[in-house]
Amino acid sequence: MLLNFKNISKTFYTEEKETKVLDHISFTVNENEIVSILGPSGCGKSTILNIINQLTYPTTGEIELTAKLGYMFQKDCLMPWKSVYKNIIIGLEINKKDNQENLAYACDLIKKYHLEEFKSFSSKQISGGMKQRVSLIRTLVLKPDLLLLDEPFSALDFQTRLQVQNDVYQIIKQEKKSALIITHDIQEAIALSDRIIILSNRPTKIIDIVNIENNFSPTIRRKDPSFVEYYNKINLLLNIDK
Repeated sequence: MLLNFKNISKTFYTEEKETKVLDHISFTVNENEIVSILGPSGCGKSTILNIINQLTYPTTGEIELTAKLGYMFQKDCLMPWKSVYKNIIIGLEINKKDNQENLAYACDLIKKYHLEEFKSFSSKQISGGMKQRVSLIRTLVLKPDLLLLDEPFSALDFQTRLQVQNDVYQIIKQEKKSALIITHDIQEAIALSDRIIILSNRPTKIIDIVNIENNFSPTIRRKDPSFVEYYNKINLLLNIDK
């Protein structure tokens, strides 16, 4: 087990009022598993990530974290004046881990995921989908165990989003990593996840945890008859909470 969220509650306080955001949330993320957290806007999904990252702390409850974390943002956050290669190794340079072994690993990932011919391109010269691939590889070179993905496809157009979801899924699975994905998109959650944690409106509780009983790629999952069944089940659960 890489992450154990145990009975977590979070309340924010101001001089005028208190706002309870999370109400006794419990879940786990295991090795080689992709878990999505799905819920309406403002329900506390980002608060969960911030607690995992220790940017804020729970009011009550306990976290067990044994994983080294990697973070992939909503936007690619690439530096447009740097090359694809320099963007990928920037984390190694900042952390003073740009030794021969780690730089060789970065080059292996670049070649493995079809970016080698674009190594010297600036990020302004590559597509939005390719930028997200670069962003993920930049995270992977630091060798995390658990990737935190905060709505990483929301800035992409629909067709690009489908392709990048497939790319990201394949990379995570091939590299034998785990991931926790924040999303409000039901189809995205079904396409990518082994499990989906469905959250209510605030104060946020877990409505249900849905296991996705296949290990197909996102492209194949979307064509499978079970995809519609999962969608209808999850959509019903979210609408019951309104």
